[in-house]
Amino acid sequence: MKKLLVIALAVILVVSAVCVLAACGGEQVGEGEYSYANAWTPEESYGCKVKVTVKGGVITKIEVTPDTKTYYNLSSGWENKANWENGGQAMIDSFVGLKVKDVNNIVVKCDTETNTEAHTVKGQPQAGGISGAPSGLKVVTGATQSSGRLILAVQNALSNLK
Repeated sequence: MKKLLVIALAVILVVSAVCVLAACGGEQVGEGEYSYANAWTPEESYGCKVKVTVKGGVITKIEVTPDTKTYYNLSSGWENKANWENGGQAMIDSFVGLKVKDVNNIVVKCDTETNTEAHTVKGQPQAGGISGAPSGLKVVTGATQSSGRLILAVQNALSNLK
């Protein structure tokens, strides 16, 4: 009888462990965003919205919501916008295969106040302010603000995984 009880408990433990592992490896989806006000055009915001899919602690898919008339990642008047236009999709795609913990360790320094003379806005990623990015992430050179908004939106989505 004792042997039968031990076998039954062992089977229950194995089944429980398999269920836990299956749940950990399941697909999760989170939506996130990052934005801040445009100090010069109050009805507009700079920002980025994303939908991120994760399986087993690794990003498997990322979708970026296209810019809208009032919420956009790329300023039409930005003279170097070609940097983002030419490298943005490669950066988006480079999130696939990265570990969630590595993406969450990226630091994006942002301005803490709006200063129109210095052309800074509270919440705006700072030039050269991205650190701790894994080597596989293709941060766009010359597009720190757009890259920073994307990273912060992805981190927000990861915090909202379901």
